[in-house]
Amino acid sequence: MVEMLIQEHREIGHKLVGVSEICAELIATKDPQLRIEIGMKLNRSANELFAYYMTHMNKEEVTVLPATWQHLTDEQLLAIRAIAEANLPPERLAEWMRWVLPSLNVSELVEMFTGIKKGAPPQVLENMAHIADAAVDEERWKAVKTRVGL
Repeated sequence: MVEMLIQEHREIGHKLVGVSEICAELIATKDPQLRIEIGMKLNRSANELFAYYMTHMNKEEVTVLPATWQHLTDEQLLAIRAIAEANLPPERLAEWMRWVLPSLNVSELVEMFTGIKKGAPPQVLENMAHIADAAVDEERWKAVKTRVGL
């Protein structure tokens, strides 16, 4: 299972590089007809990437998650997550959070920020709150701040 997933992650990386290369080609092309052709190529490549990625994510849901829950406790999973996040460069974590935070509902945000408030240094909480303030819509973020006591 692990080897299959590693290979799929490599394939996703290759597909992302391919889409990026087509984007660069499109940007550099001035000929209108050629831009249409490259745009169609980009559309097909992006669709292939999305289809592959969604199939991969579903496979992870039905294979990795059950295996993870069978072999690791919640505390172990939280520790693994903390190690991974601690080893991310701060700018990369901030970039990731700008995408993740808006996708979370109020309950998920409350859980996340309660955990950060309890277990992280104050500067981490301040940085994450700053990112959330810019990334999460005002109404949801206000509800989270009230429930977490920020």
